[in-house]
Amino acid sequence: MKALESSLIRLRAELRARRARLGGSAHPARLLIRLDDLNAPGPDPGPGILPQAEVHRFIVAAVMWGGALPVRVVGRADNPRVADTVRFAWRLECPVRLRTNARGLADRAELLVDSGLRELRVAVAGPRQEAACGDTEAEVHQALAALRRAKEERRAQYPTVIAEVPISPETADVVPAVLRTMRDAGADAVELTPPFRGPAVEESQWVLLDVAAVDRPPFHRTPEAVLASLREPASGDAPGNPRRRGRDGASCPLGTLQIELTAQGALRSCPFHADMTPWNGDISADWARLAAHRGHIRSCERRCLHPDLTPW
Repeated sequence: MKALESSLIRLRAELRARRARLGGSAHPARLLIRLDDLNAPGPDPGPGILPQAEVHRFIVAAVMWGGALPVRVVGRADNPRVADTVRFAWRLECPVRLRTNARGLADRAELLVDSGLRELRVAVAGPRQEAACGDTEAEVHQALAALRRAKEERRAQYPTVIAEVPISPETADVVPAVLRTMRDAGADAVELTPPFRGPAVEESQWVLLDVAAVDRPPFHRTPEAVLASLREPASGDAPGNPRRRGRDGASCPLGTLQIELTAQGALRSCPFHADMTPWNGDISADWARLAAHRGHIRSCERRCLHPDLTPW
């Protein structure tokens, strides 16, 4: 019965996401909760760190408003608020995904496996790990081994552990080696992650991505659109690449698809547009105040492919 209820929750979430992408939903189809500066696309616009009680309050308000929405939590593994937020959202029957780093993750592997996670993403850059991700290659392997061990001991199917390989001119040449090692290290899948802002890689490095694309699903899960985009030059520091309306659709759906709570208490759908609003405790009213923000997103001329800015 519990499995059936979980399937119904996921089905309703997918239907809400489809309506949101088509512009036919009165509220967002998913929540993004950022608990610290990990993978932050820019300075947080809020005045100070939001108390954890307010994070709980936001999740409860969202569930009461729109049902058990999918939640993605972004935060450092050694941040105690991460596991707390994951478990709190799971107890409200929200499908929960986590993007985190490797430092401290091995010590919290059992706690996170027991917290109801559907998916856990950890950044991996092989020999460039410390420069690109802020932790070490040894910490990555320890974390993946600890997660695999915790899942095996519990005979748990979830979380699906995905090694996210951040793509940049500095990391492109290590991608093939990382893909070769992650399967044995304990990852369930790998995915190349485009940057929030261009440029992605230099033209001379494209052949490396062609080599990386040889290992296809189910282990290598990078979407084809991402692989194609990584070979296209982006303009300066603008997010994504130019949106070609004929191929990509009339407008970006992110404004109706997602609402994000930042670590310092701001609400937004996209980090690259103005007219964000502070979290004031009334999610319906706050969503209405984001109307101008959503308007900026609809008229945006960029095509973004970072996982925080695309359908999950």
